[in-house]
Amino acid sequence: HIRDFEVYRLMQIQQPVDIMLTHDWPRNIYNHGNTAALLQQKKFFRDEVMSSTLGSPPAEELLHALKPSYWFSAHLHVKF
Repeated sequence: HIRDFEVYRLMQIQQPVDIMLTHDWPRNIYNHGNTAALLQQKKFFRDEVMSSTLGSPPAEELLHALKPSYWFSAHLHVKF
């Protein structure tokens, strides 16, 4: 879980971010990769992908604000 205060503090970063590590995926991250291959491996993600609820909304905010070169998260147990 991510607290609003933690997101606020991270949003204050002014320098480029090379690597971001989080537990949860950013919401909608599947739009930046091979969604068909992801759903082939994890068929039960389909409903969440279709409703844009797969992943973390705060992590998505950080992704768009910080634009790290690499983002690593493992909660969903699949390489994507």
